[in-house]
Amino acid sequence: MEKQFTSIYRIREYGLSWGIRIQISARIEKDSGGIKISHNLFYENKVENIKLTTQEINLLLAGIKWVNSLIINKIKFPIKIVLEKIELNECDYQSEGLFYAIAFWASETFKFSLPQYEFKYDEENGKYIFPNLTDDIEKANA
Repeated sequence: MEKQFTSIYRIREYGLSWGIRIQISARIEKDSGGIKISHNLFYENKVENIKLTTQEINLLLAGIKWVNSLIINKIKFPIKIVLEKIELNECDYQSEGLFYAIAFWASETFKFSLPQYEFKYDEENGKYIFPNLTDDIEKANA
């Protein structure tokens, strides 16, 4: 079993022309290699089109962990998520968006509802704020 899935994660506060857009392409393999997320869920990073920082990789891993229980409910055997490509426009990008972008990819791929989260645009600093991101990361890594 190997299937390829692509999703486009977008947020934009109503009335603003600027938002975050991240396109993720990954495949699912019937495999138990790579970084262990949980008993039946593994991860491997094979992104070559952009250089990911350690912080960005950690945000991706935490995003998968955040929805881990929802993924596990949809699978019957060990799988590995192989991240292959991330497309973004530097003008429409914030690294924090990777956490929710990979969770969004998983929700579309495994057909579950993405957990609720908040965001708002901070006009003074010219960026989006995710007020619960720290708590969501801590829950994911618990």
